[in-house]
Amino acid sequence: MTETQIREFTESDIPRLISLWTEIFGDTQALVETFFRLLPHFGSCMVAERDGAICGMASMLTDFLLTDGNSAFSDSEKRFGYLYGVAVQPESRGKGIGTALSRAAAEYARSNACEYISTLPADTGLYSMYEKTIGTVCRLKRTKVEYVRKALSEIPFKLLPAEPEHYFRKRETLLRDTVHLRVSEDSITFLKALCVDGGGDIYASKDGFGFSASFTRSGDTLRFTEIICEEEHRELLLDCFLTILDAEKAVYYLPSLSGEDYLAHNCKSLSPDTFWNLTFD
Repeated sequence: MTETQIREFTESDIPRLISLWTEIFGDTQALVETFFRLLPHFGSCMVAERDGAICGMASMLTDFLLTDGNSAFSDSEKRFGYLYGVAVQPESRGKGIGTALSRAAAEYARSNACEYISTLPADTGLYSMYEKTIGTVCRLKRTKVEYVRKALSEIPFKLLPAEPEHYFRKRETLLRDTVHLRVSEDSITFLKALCVDGGGDIYASKDGFGFSASFTRSGDTLRFTEIICEEEHRELLLDCFLTILDAEKAVYYLPSLSGEDYLAHNCKSLSPDTFWNLTFD
């Protein structure tokens, strides 16, 4: 009986991992190459091997830091691991490989000082599986918001794509008093690649009212990964984005106690208003 070996990836594995990723998830090779170029700076990848061939993978990103800014939240500066991109070849499924990969990735996170582990399953049917596998339970929920463009008499700023370093600094400034997941510039570099690949980009203000925003585009709709600004400025900011980029509507999400399942994690004390919103899915 063939046994499956679970191990951490090596540089020589990358071509096959890129091929597997694009086969399973349909992302472009350029995007996936960006991801592996950033490893091991923002995490690592576990691989499953049978008969000398790679048949599965699971990544664990370890550069997320739960921080409370200046709030009264009791758990300050805890490292988070984010399980991402679990993929198994169709012919190798049903053998427990995905489970073994997820557990190995979780162990990697723990060995790299991650006190908490989180994931965002591709569909709701996987939440219970990850609860059994790595102990994560969905406690953060979100509500979808659709916004239709309103006419503007003038646009108060220029819209220029941001570099990851500037986006990182602006994001931290805007969230300084909020319980949130701080991410590294490497993670934002991948976010930018993902947004550009999806027809969008990342943006951050340099003057005027402060904001940072990242989105992909689907036809006449901007799908925001996150949009951070003062609440009273949100509609104006959305109208500016939609007008400048000639789009009709925007889609974004807000934290909610009764919305759709969102982030699953193994931290019982995580505040329900934690600002996450930065996802790679």
